[in-house]
Parts: sequence; structure tokens; C-alpha cells
Amino acid sequence: MSEIDFHHPRYRLLKPLGRGGMGTVWEATDLESGDSVAIKLLEGDSQADRRLFESEIRTLGLLQHENIVRLVDAGSLDNGLYLTMEYLRGRPLSGLLEEPGPTDEGIEWLLGLTLQVLSALEYIHDRGIIHGDLKPSNIMVLDSNENRGRENNSPGPHSLERPPVIKLMDFGLARGSSRLRLSSLAELSRGHGGAEGGGTPLYMSPEQLASNTVTERSDLYSLGAMLYHLITRRPPFESQAAALTRKPAPPPPDQLNTACGGELARMLLSFIDDAPHQRPATAGEAAGMLREATSLANRKPERTPRLMRPVFVGRERERGIILEEFTKAREDEALRTLRLTGAGGSGKSWLLHSSGLKTRVEFDLGGRILSTSFRQDSRGAGGLGQILLQDPKTEYSAAFMRRFGPASLPNETRLAGPGASSGDGSNDKVIAEAGETLRSMAARQPLMVMLEDIQYATEADIDLLERLAVALSDSPILLLLSYRNEDNSPGSLVERISGQLDRMAQPSPLHLGGLDDNALREYAESVLSPRLPAAPGLLETLSGGSGESPLALHRTLSRLVSEGSLVREADHWNHVTEPGDTKPALAEARLIDSLSPIQQRTLMAAGLIAETFDEALLGCLLEDDPEAGSIPAATAALISNGLLLEGPDGFRLAPGLGLGELLSSASPGRVGELHKRAAKLLEENPHPGAGLHLRIAGHLELGGSRPRAFAHFLEAARHGAKDYSNQLSLEAYSRALELAPERKRPGILRELGELQLRCGRMQDALDCLLEAEKLGDSRGQPELWNSIARVLHRQGRLDEAEEYFRRCLDLAEKDTSVMAKTCHGLAGLFFDRRDLGRARDYFQRSLDLHGEATEPRELVPLHLGIALIERLENNPRRCISRFKEALELARQAGDLLDIARIQGNLANTHRVLGETSVALEYLEESTRIRKLTGDRQGLAVCLNSLARIQSYRGEFQAALETTENALHTFENVGDRKGIAIALCNLGELLLLRGRTEDAREMLEECATLDRKNEGEPLACNILCNLARVQLAICEHQKAEDLFRECLRKLPPGQRQDTRAAALAGLAEIFLQREMLEAAEDALREAGGFSAIDTGVENAVELRALRMRLCRKRGDIEEAIGLGTEPGGPETGRYGAARVALELGAAYRELGPDWADKTEKYLERSLKEFESMGCPVEASEALGELSIYWHLTGEEEEAGEHLGRGETILDSGQLGARRSRFTERFKTR
Repeated sequence: MSEIDFHHPRYRLLKPLGRGGMGTVWEATDLESGDSVAIKLLEGDSQADRRLFESEIRTLGLLQHENIVRLVDAGSLDNGLYLTMEYLRGRPLSGLLEEPGPTDEGIEWLLGLTLQVLSALEYIHDRGIIHGDLKPSNIMVLDSNENRGRENNSPGPHSLERPPVIKLMDFGLARGSSRLRLSSLAELSRGHGGAEGGGTPLYMSPEQLASNTVTERSDLYSLGAMLYHLITRRPPFESQAAALTRKPAPPPPDQLNTACGGELARMLLSFIDDAPHQRPATAGEAAGMLREATSLANRKPERTPRLMRPVFVGRERERGIILEEFTKAREDEALRTLRLTGAGGSGKSWLLHSSGLKTRVEFDLGGRILSTSFRQDSRGAGGLGQILLQDPKTEYSAAFMRRFGPASLPNETRLAGPGASSGDGSNDKVIAEAGETLRSMAARQPLMVMLEDIQYATEADIDLLERLAVALSDSPILLLLSYRNEDNSPGSLVERISGQLDRMAQPSPLHLGGLDDNALREYAESVLSPRLPAAPGLLETLSGGSGESPLALHRTLSRLVSEGSLVREADHWNHVTEPGDTKPALAEARLIDSLSPIQQRTLMAAGLIAETFDEALLGCLLEDDPEAGSIPAATAALISNGLLLEGPDGFRLAPGLGLGELLSSASPGRVGELHKRAAKLLEENPHPGAGLHLRIAGHLELGGSRPRAFAHFLEAARHGAKDYSNQLSLEAYSRALELAPERKRPGILRELGELQLRCGRMQDALDCLLEAEKLGDSRGQPELWNSIARVLHRQGRLDEAEEYFRRCLDLAEKDTSVMAKTCHGLAGLFFDRRDLGRARDYFQRSLDLHGEATEPRELVPLHLGIALIERLENNPRRCISRFKEALELARQAGDLLDIARIQGNLANTHRVLGETSVALEYLEESTRIRKLTGDRQGLAVCLNSLARIQSYRGEFQAALETTENALHTFENVGDRKGIAIALCNLGELLLLRGRTEDAREMLEECATLDRKNEGEPLACNILCNLARVQLAICEHQKAEDLFRECLRKLPPGQRQDTRAAALAGLAEIFLQREMLEAAEDALREAGGFSAIDTGVENAVELRALRMRLCRKRGDIEEAIGLGTEPGGPETGRYGAARVALELGAAYRELGPDWADKTEKYLERSLKEFESMGCPVEASEALGELSIYWHLTGEEEEAGEHLGRGETILDSGQLGARRSRFTERFKTR
């Protein structure tokens, strides 16, 4: 990978820093943080180099130590690897080799650095890692500026007490040790290495040169050889052959440099002994030897520790679960979700970013990690846009960029909300594009998408996540969401998405509790320097006072260090005084009291910001502070104390930190000034979004700038409404109203009322709009009245709504826009009253008023309204024509959900006409869009429609499974009305399958739910289906009573399909009772409805019943004519079988000459009913056949068919029908 090939959205290369065997290291700028970083780029296509590079990334991802270079990021770009490290300012130890040999003081200085190297080696060896390439150029001695702020009260860089800080680098050859081998590295090296695998021969141990197993002692050999070279200015062996043969033997170091004492010389030679067991066993032992062999032994050991920055330890189980879920998503090629929860400070971010997950996912499992936080930084950055724009291969639409793009885009070009027009895309189109973006990325590499702090997400974010979960169901993605336990409260957005995931049968939340005893000990030993074992007394204090969460643990350690109660005892760190009152609040107060004044002022400024920030923001707030130059050091100290947290996007206040006393100690004027400065810096963003406007407004209000705060609250509200962030917008409108000048209140109340109307908060919307009316803003009165009328209409108060609409018409004669909206509102009102003529007139008038320049989006509902009127007036072809006009307009507007809705309507219209092939085409496209946009509710509606077509075609088992899927989806989205409809449909399908008891239970459950639902009830449908259950088990009187109750409850002129079904049921009862006139009356009434009103299924059923009536009357030819008449809609498979059954029975009445047709139609109907799994109908066909065989003198055949019918009825839930069946057909 060359310079020009590296075009990463986060980094900009500046200049090369050096070149190695595998690649080049560059200085670069991190565009997200503004920090300098070092980026190592792999060059060439060698698989060996690639494996070594991946090994270095894996290793660094696991390490956090003050003397080890810190990994910032790693990944692949255009199939090339890179790793990003902290940028170190200093010089490598190899630079000393060009200078004269060291004096006594120089050797002591070198030994101070060597002890730090040994501390780093001890740390990695404890984790089973061998460095494998120790040499002077891999050890960086930091400049004094780099040392400042890394530890509290550290002396200067050249102090012999505290030498400069070193950093161990280049873990490209790191591998697992034979004692504790990491599995990912073991696969690479199987514990072996050597000259073939790289390394520097001048410093390599004999076993490494010979490609034998390497251990910790191999690293200690390299350290000894390096120190030998630095002290004597010559390596112990000057060639690889000499190192292998050990000839000539290296002279003692004190002969080459007299400043090296004899004891130190002997120690160095023991380090480079060719027998590994003669070398020091561990880095800790080597450090002890080093102190004893030099004047360092006479130096009093440090009695108190230094507290280092927080580190990640433990959590192996949780890390394993995350990797297991990712592996399932990858192998199953299906979306999985996992929630990571825990109290503030439990280490959720550390687990995600510092546990080596990225290394395992991207280099061992072939995946890619995308991460973002919903916590905004000072630039307003954060949220889903950060991950959706990370695909360089995707060309994003303008609408997509306005929604998710960088903040440099003007706000007025952002995506319009539901109430506004949009020329190039809607929210649904953008959501579909977001899904397609992630699907495309996942097709190349399985994804782990980390979404942190979802408690800060908006409704728009949560809606997008819910819909993406549907759209990406077949993509290899693990969606990992993190949030605090306390944010999963009733009614919260966190609870909403958690409940959704529970309903989708996703894994339960992965909860982070306290650290176990081993992790607690490891944590204490990792952050206290120098590294010593923790005494039992210290561990007891920590486990009792910290709650065992990492952050609380770190604060406890910080307090103990600041109090001076942590001391060295017998080479252990121990707590030597009584802990006293360890209540968290008191302990926290003592810790804050122990801070220096600049640290306290820095912490106070961070508390005022209350969001993610960087040092530039702190500098702005504290620009007049006399110690402003110490802010970086103060920030580092606060991080070490656990009071600030550092993440990839900046700093933030540690969760749960109470700063009330600290803030109250500052003067109100000072606090107000700091708030105004914070607002000023945030205002430098030229195009802030809703969240950033809200933050600015909050600072301005607390700073006393109420007029400016009002302006920002109002901007936040308006932008939130456009971005579908309704809850944020409602909050901002409420805050704006509190600060609004009286003259602006009516307009704000109207905007707030419109938003509440969109959110379905009808009474709140009406209260706001009526208050605005009372305040008397005459300029916008027609539009205000229009809004009030729409709310009243939604509440079912039609007369009051009409009055307000009429007022609009009287006052807005010359305002065609308001007139068009008002006519649209009146059209909908008359439609609900079923005054279709006036509804059509107003729809058409609204269309005429809109004119040719109107956005297509605004015309779609008008054409839809007219189409529905055509359907109700039994004009199916005109209805279809209008739907198609609306579909074309929706396509011009780019509104995907409008397209899907219209296609669903077209599918249903063609279905009721029996044109199922055309219906399926529309339905398939509607379903595709619903899935693409993640519209689960719409998807469930499509599934219901598909089940109706499957049922019409006689595919009852498939229809049953499809309806069950629809039911589960309705349950997932909490659509109670949809659940009731699906239950009703399931009852109907179960009845067709002969499962009468199951059908009855399903319908009764539906009835219970339906009574609790709002809107148009399903009671009549339920009654009709319960009646059919009774009819199936021959309880004719109960069935008749239910059918009649259904007819009584049906509103006049409405639900003609249910009315036709009930009348058909009554006709069937009357025919079985031989009440032919009553049957004819019922059929005549049902026949008065149009096919589009009754539905093609009912039309076929009525046709079959009329054939039976004719047969019973002796009008056989008329019955046959009805069964064989040409034309008409498709009858469907079930309908065709019903007609065939009646035809066969009719031909049988014509006598033996028609035996062939009789047998043909009856056998056909039997075969179809058995194939469809309809036991009631199959038994009826067998009964009719038994009569046929009896009439032809074939008594054995007749008995066999009758017996088969009885067996079918005995085998299921139709036992009650069996005796009536036997009686009826044996009698005949």
C-alpha cells in the first residue's frame, strides 16, 4: 500500500516516520479527534508479512500498559492492512549507539529505562505473549513534553529517581509462549519462531535462531544482549553464525567499559547464557537482580505507588458471548442482536474497545467492526451517520446525505418531515438506502455494528434500528447495543427497543456486574506502579468499598493513593489505615477535595459541559484561568483518578459523579460565564442539528441569555420535527414556550399542536391549537382552524370538525393552498360518513385547486380517496385506474411506503375480482418494499393478504403458516388491531382444516382482544366464523342464532362481505332443513351485492348454494347451467371443488346415462378436497359418492365410501358431525 492508495475517511497522512521489513510508519492526523497518530501500513502482498502484521494487531489490541505503545485503531482498506498507534515524540534507544559509551551516571540512567522495559515484559509475559524482537530501535524514550501529565507529580525526564518514560513498540513477531499460548497466535506460530519468521539476529536467543520453542527467557536474552550492546557499544555476537556457535565467547562487559561494575557484568552475562535455564526465569526476577547488582539496590524502594490510567481486565465470559453471537450471525448469514447493559462505570465501552474484540473479529473471524455512539460531541457528530457513511464503494443519494451526512450541509437542505414535501426522497426511501448500504457492506464482510449509549438516541434512530432489524434479517450482522441499566425505564425509548428485541426472540441482555476476585486483583496490580502484588488487606478494602465496578474500583484506588494510605509492605501494595466511612458520596467528596485547584476547575468545567468534549472546549471555557497551560496535565490526572473517561471521540465526565458541592463553590457569575463560553464554542458549528441546538440553548439559558436560548430551543424543535425526532422536538417546543415573547406564542402553539397531532396525542394537540386560537393570531387563522378540524375529525367529532372546515372555506377564499387542504379534509369527513357523492366532489375540488405545479406527494391521497369511493360504488375497473394514477404519482414523489400501500390496495382489488395472478404481482412488490424499508407492520399486512390468496387457491396449510407469521409480526410491533385480524383469519383457516375446537378457541381469544381495541370492531366477523364452527359440527340452531346476531349488528350498507357470508351460512342451514323458500330468500338478498362487495370467495360459495337449491327443487338443468356457465372471475381451487361437488350431485339426479359425468365431478371434488386438507368437504364428497354407488347397485363401493367419510370425521375434531353424517347419507 503506498501513500496515494491510503484514502481513509478518518486519517490524513502527513509524512513518513520510518520504514521496516513489512511496511512504513507515517505521521498522520486523526480527523475525528484532531490528534496526531502514527499509522503503520503493510506493504507488499506477502502472506507471511500479512500474518505477522495481523499478529501485531492482535497483540497490541490485548495490551494496556504505561510502557507499551497504545493501539488506537486497526483495519483493512482496499484489502491492505493498517494499524494506528499513539504518536510518540522522542527518540529510539538505538540513537545512543552513535554516541560514546556511557559513564557511571549514564549506565544508571540506562538501567532505570531497563526496569521499565522489564515492567512491560512482565506484563506481556503474564498474558502469555512473547515479544520476539527486542532491540534498541523498538524502545522509544519519550521527550519531556510527552512525560508531562502521564503520572501525578512526576519529576523531570532526566531525574535518576524517575527516568524518562519509555514505550515498547513493534509487536509484529509477538507470539504465544509455551507456558500460556494465545489460541489465535498459536495457530499462526504453534509456539515456534526463529530467524525464518523475522527478528534481529544480533539480539536473538540461540533457541530463536535455531527455530526452536521460545519462552519468556528468550525475551530476557534479547534484553540482556541489547543492554550489553548499549553499555559496551558492541553486540555480544557480531554475526548470526557466532551467535549459533557461541564462538568467540563475548568478553565480560566490564572489560569493554570500566564504568560497568563487576556484579552488573556478571548479571548481563547470565542474561545471555546459551542455556535458557541459567537465565532469569521471569522479568520480575530479572528486575530484582538488576537492582541488587547496581547502586539501585541501595536506593530506598518507592513507598507509595503511582496510579496509572484505567485499564481493561477480566470479562472473558462476556467477551466470549459476544464473539459467539457474531460467529452465529456469520455462519447463519442472518442478523442477530445483542444488548450490553450495566450501570455507569461498569466497563461497557472498555469491553467493546479494549478487550481485543476488533482483533478477533477482523483478523481471526474475517469480519469488520463498525462503531458509533449516540452521545454527541462538541461538533454535533455521533449516531448512525458515522457508520452508514463508512462504505467507500457506495454512492449516496442527496436525501441520504442530508439525513446522515456531515454537519457542513445546511440545515435547510436536510430531509423534510412527514408534513413537508420532498422532491427527491422520503424518510422511507432513506431508510431503504441505509439498509441497502449495510447489506452491501455485510455481503463483503460480516459486520459487528456497535451502537453505544442508545439512551441518547432519538425516536428517528430507534425507528430506523427497528426497521433495519427487519430489512437486514438475512444479512450476516451482529447488532450490538449498549445502554445503562437505569435508562431502561418504563416508557423510555430503550424499553421500546428492548421489548422489540425480546419479542423477536433475540438473546437476553448481557449484563455487566462487578469484577470477580481475580479480575479485581489484576486490575489493582495493573494500575499501581511500580507493579507489585496486591496484599489481601488491600483487596478486602477494594471489594468492600468499590462495589467491584471498574470505575468505582479505580476511584477507590485514587482516593487511597491521594490519602497516602497505600504503602509498600514486603514488596506488596497494602492499605495500612482503617478505611473509615466508605460511603460512595463521602469517598467521592474526599477524592475531589484532594485535587489541585486547576484539577478542580477543569472538573467543574467538564461538569458544566455534561457531554463529550475535547481539550479545545476546555481551553475555551478556562481561557482566562491563570493555570490554563496546565489543563492537559490536569485532564490526564482526572483520567488517572477515574473522574473523567477517555474514549475515541473525546473526554466525558465519569457517570454518577456528583459535582453539586464543587459547582456551588463557584460564584453564580462565574458559572454563568462558563455556560455562555460553552454556547459560544458550540455555535461555531455553522450548521448544528437538533441535538446541538438543544445543548446550546441549555447553556444560554443557564448563562442568563434567555432571548438567544429561546431562538435555539425553537430551532431545535423545528429541526427535530423534520428529522422525526419527535420526543426531542416536543421537549424543545415546551422549553421554547417557557421563554417565548407573548407575540410569538400563538405560532409556536400551532407548530406544537401539529407535532402532537402527528404523534397521535389528540387531546394535547387540540389543547395547544385551541389556546393558539384564543390568543387570536388572525394571520394564520384559516390554517389553524384547518388543524383543529383535522384533530376533531380524528377524535370522531365530525360535526364540530365540519364547522371548523366551513370557517376555513369562508375565510380562505383567495388562498388556494388552504382551500385545497380544507377540501381534502371535508372529503375525508364525508367519506367516513359514507356520503360518497359529496366526498367525491370535495376530493375533485381539492385536485382542481392544487393545480399542475403541486408536488406529486400531495396529490397521492386525493387519488387514493377517489379510488376507494369507486371501490365502494362497485366500480372495480375505475377503482383500479385511480389506484394506478396514485401509484404513478407516488413513484414520482419517491415515497416508497405510499407505493407499497397502493400496490397492496391494487392486490386486494384484483384478488376480490378473482384475478389472483395480477394480485400476486402487486403483492410481491409491496412486500419487497415493506421489507426493504423495515416496515414490519406493513409486512404483516402483506402476509395477511398473501394468506387470503393462498386460501383462495386452496393452499390452506401454506395460508395457515403465512397467517401465523403475520400474527407473530403484529405481536412484535404491538399492533393489537392487526393481532385481532390475524387471530380471526387463523380461526377461519383452522375451521377449513377441520380443527373446530382450535378454531373456536382462536376466535374467542380474538373476541376478547377485540373488545379492548379502539376503532372499527371485528365482532361481526367473529360471530360469523363462530357460527360456521357450529355449522361444521351440525349445531344448526346455535349456528343460526349466531348468524342472525351477526346480521343484526352489521351497520347498514357496510361490511357487505360479512353480510354475504352470514346469509350464505343461513341458506346452508335452511337447505339442510329443507326450508327451500327461506334458503331462496337468503340467497336472493346476498345475490343483490356486487362481486367486489361480497368478495370472490363468497360469490363462489353463493353460486354453489344456488346450485344445490335448484337441485333440491328439481331444476337440475338450471343447477348444471349455473355450474358450467362460461365467463366470470376465476373460481379458485376450493371454489372449483365446491362447484364440482354440486355438479356431480346434479348429474347423478339425471340418472344412469350421466354416470360418467357424475363420477368425474364427484371424484374430482373428492381428490381436490383431500389434497387441500378439508375434511368436512371431503366427507361430503364421499357421502355423495356413496349415494351414487348405491343407485348403481354397487353396495360394496357405497359402503366403502361411507366408511371412509366416517373415518375422516372420527379422526379429528369433527366427532359431533359424524353421527349426523351417517344418519343423513344412510337414509338417502
